[in-house]
Amino acid sequence: MKTLVISLAILTCSLATTLLAKDGAFVSKIISDGGGELRITLSSHEWLKITNFTQIPTDGNQPEPAGVAVFNGVDGIWAMFATDPRAHLPHEDLFVGGPAVVVISPPQSGATVFVTYQRGSD
Repeated sequence: MKTLVISLAILTCSLATTLLAKDGAFVSKIISDGGGELRITLSSHEWLKITNFTQIPTDGNQPEPAGVAVFNGVDGIWAMFATDPRAHLPHEDLFVGGPAVVVISPPQSGATVFVTYQRGSD
């Protein structure tokens, strides 16, 4: 019985450590030309930090920039627009606290979008 309790305690601690290690990990996504939007739903104790949001034109012409919209219920606002990495312009990180829905919308065609974000909980 004692061995079973110790084994369960070790298993529980190792699973908790694994789950906590993934919280706050960086994720990168590529939305290819003409791809769909990316939706991230945050609960009341979650946050999101976008650290890189760029787009490269695929046909040489600069399309309208991709954007990040933040919604709380039905109300939303455009919070960030993609930059061209070849322009070497500084950018600011975007921090969003939940509850919210973050929508990353690429242009309909003419650009590939790259985004890196970190998601965590309080």
